[in-house]
Amino acid sequence: MTTTSQTYGGRGYLVHLPEAVIDTLRGQAVSAGRRETGGILIGYYRNGEAIITEVTSPPPDSKSGWFRFERGTRGVKSYLEEKWAADPREFYLGEWHSHPTQQARPSSTDHRQMQQISNDPDIDCSQPILIVVAGQAKPLPEFSVGVYDGASDVPAVLKQQTDLAHRGSDYGS
Repeated sequence: MTTTSQTYGGRGYLVHLPEAVIDTLRGQAVSAGRRETGGILIGYYRNGEAIITEVTSPPPDSKSGWFRFERGTRGVKSYLEEKWAADPREFYLGEWHSHPTQQARPSSTDHRQMQQISNDPDIDCSQPILIVVAGQAKPLPEFSVGVYDGASDVPAVLKQQTDLAHRGSDYGS
C-alpha cells in the first residue's frame, strides 16, 4: 500500500513522515492484529522540523497485549549508536505504538511514559514525539502525532498540514 508523505504541525512544532514511514507504521499495526505493537522513531531535525526516517519493529523483549504495549530495550542502545555514528547522523526522536481497538489518541499511561522520557537525562530527548496508530485496516489505520516536553502535562497535539505541497521537493516526495 502506498500513500503520500505527511507533515503534522501545531504549537510551533512540525513533524514530517515520509511515505515509507507511513507504510511501515500501517503495515506493522495491521500485522499485529488485535495486539498492540510499537517501537522507536529515528530521524533528524532540519530547519526546526523533525524528519522521521525510520520506525523500528518492537525489540524482542517487548511485551504486548490487547490493551498494552511495553517497548523492550534489547538492542536499542547499540542500534541508536550505529545511527548516531552514520553519515548522515540520525538519532532517537520518540516512540510509536498501536491502539488496534481504540482511537488514535494517547492514554494516560502514554502521557506519563512520554513525560518520563522528556525528563530523563539518560535518554536526552527533551521533546519526544509520540505517534499512536489506531484501528487495523478499515480502510486505513489513523494516526495521532504529539510532542511532549517536561514543562507541560499536556502534549502538543499536531494536526496534519494540507497546504505544504510546495515543500514536496525537500523530502523526496
